[in-house]
Amino acid sequence: MPWTDINWGNAKQAIENRGGAANRKSGTYTPLAEPSASKFYVEDISHLIGKRVYVTQAGVRYVRRVVRTGGDTTADPDAAKLLELYPALPAPITDADTYEILHYYLPGGYEWASLYAWAYMNLYRHGLGWPKGNTNWGKFHGDPRERVYEGLPDPVLPGYNGNAIARTLTGSGPLSWSLNGKESGIWDLVGNCWEWCDLLVGTTADHTIDAEYPAAGTKLPSADGYVTSLYAPAPEGEYSLGAEVFAPATLGSSNANYDGARYWQATGQRAALRGGPFDRGAYCSLASLNLSRAPSSVRTDIGFRGVC
Repeated sequence: MPWTDINWGNAKQAIENRGGAANRKSGTYTPLAEPSASKFYVEDISHLIGKRVYVTQAGVRYVRRVVRTGGDTTADPDAAKLLELYPALPAPITDADTYEILHYYLPGGYEWASLYAWAYMNLYRHGLGWPKGNTNWGKFHGDPRERVYEGLPDPVLPGYNGNAIARTLTGSGPLSWSLNGKESGIWDLVGNCWEWCDLLVGTTADHTIDAEYPAAGTKLPSADGYVTSLYAPAPEGEYSLGAEVFAPATLGSSNANYDGARYWQATGQRAALRGGPFDRGAYCSLASLNLSRAPSSVRTDIGFRGVC
């Protein structure tokens, strides 16, 4: 079931503490012979446990994605300990920098961009459509109020504001709530609760991505609206900052290409929320992004799935 009534910082801690010490490996960088802002050697091969790496450089803790590990040990005897991250750091890595690699972590833009792309390119063409979810008090807003279309009430919040069902148990709704249309798919991507994501904006400048994150300094839309295009800078080889951020570039009328996704914003420091809750109807979508809440917000419709 979704975990709710938790602020952004505590949600991050809850995810990152899953598995205890086994979920995080930390150490000091060993730089390559040729200075690099994206590659380094970890202290021990056992540290290569996941796809999220936090890098502390010049007092700033950057959030980065691990994109490649290992290499040709015949050409480089230390290649087994090689790690490549994206995007590159502001400065070449030195032995004064430190890292922390995580197996479980609060998802960022890339994880949601991957789910959106998978749904768009595979599910849509095979007739399954965009994934549905609990967007209308226990059912999908486009389905009739019949038991076959409802999920089982979450006993923590079975009803709310006079409604019989609010949140529902994960995996208890129709198969249309699963990303692949099967019981084995990922559930609750749309509806049930807003999910905290690892992105902060507006800390030093309104609507602007914070220094720790990919595409730092990029200004996002300063008005609410429907998503009509996504942030899509020129690709950097096989990678793209657009995927790392997964944020709207332009707003306008509701657009079926983005499943009618909606964007919300506010001034000041904000933390990213995605997917939508149990009561926002058509505004809920894989591509919806809510930047209207402070990281300290605690609500019954905000939380996380607990798996990433």
